[in-house]
Amino acid sequence: MNKFNQTKGFTIVELLTVMSVIAILMGLLVPALQEVRRVALETKQKAQFHAIDVAIEIFHSDEEEYPSSTSKDDVTVGNGGIVTGAHRLTEALVGRDLQGYDPMLSWDVNTWQDTLDSDRSRQRRKGPYLNLENVGAFDASYLYDNMTGDLYADGYDGDNPSPLLSDAFRRKKIQILDPNTGNVKTTVKSGSPILYFKANRSGSEFIYDEAPGDNQEAMRDGWVYNYYDNEAFFYCGTVKDPQLTGVHPFETPENFYEAIWNPQITTLEDGMPYNRDTYILLSAGYDLQFGTADDIWNFGNE
Repeated sequence: MNKFNQTKGFTIVELLTVMSVIAILMGLLVPALQEVRRVALETKQKAQFHAIDVAIEIFHSDEEEYPSSTSKDDVTVGNGGIVTGAHRLTEALVGRDLQGYDPMLSWDVNTWQDTLDSDRSRQRRKGPYLNLENVGAFDASYLYDNMTGDLYADGYDGDNPSPLLSDAFRRKKIQILDPNTGNVKTTVKSGSPILYFKANRSGSEFIYDEAPGDNQEAMRDGWVYNYYDNEAFFYCGTVKDPQLTGVHPFETPENFYEAIWNPQITTLEDGMPYNRDTYILLSAGYDLQFGTADDIWNFGNE
């Protein structure tokens, strides 16, 4: 009698069961992988802040003061717009053209008698103090797709560049154009701008649940930190969605002052900010929004 081998296959029920188990495992694995990636980026961002801290201290050693963070909205050179603390940080550490800092061509010089590409400017350069290998530096027009509002934005193909340091949460693709042809030269990824606030060491005003009404009031009353140094960023969208508005909780100044309040200092009724005598650095974190729980600061989140 002939015997035939019979191969038993999977039933529909068995296949569906296996597929369900795989789907459940994927559902558990993907969030875990995302969390690992987020933690890795947070660690990278803290390391980036450490590198910036070192660069700022070297600048401080050379100039005997920390870089200014005062906003300036009466720009007389370039295409206008508000220069922020973030602009000034990049200028101090790497220069407006990324070739070093030239104090005679800073935003506080009323009339420029020179240009960035002159021999005299090259001779005056200090730094760069920061290695940009792991820190991006992009013009605001690239980060926000020209939807920059009041921010100063000139572009690397302009005559008066002023880039911004980018954080480690690189979730935006940027197409860098060739200034000669206008064609896409390369595509890179960037994060949000790193915001910089210099402490007013001679100031004493700080109320953790209040805020000055405007920039003039903050300066006149001697607030230790001036929210308005980087206010312009809080009215932009995120770098991923530049067209959005109202996404940053720091549009409300009181939220900013509460975030920088050091609750460990309880001897003063109105509180005291972190980094009272130095400066504050701020990254918008993974969600790209300033003023949310995943923000990274150079204090309190070691």
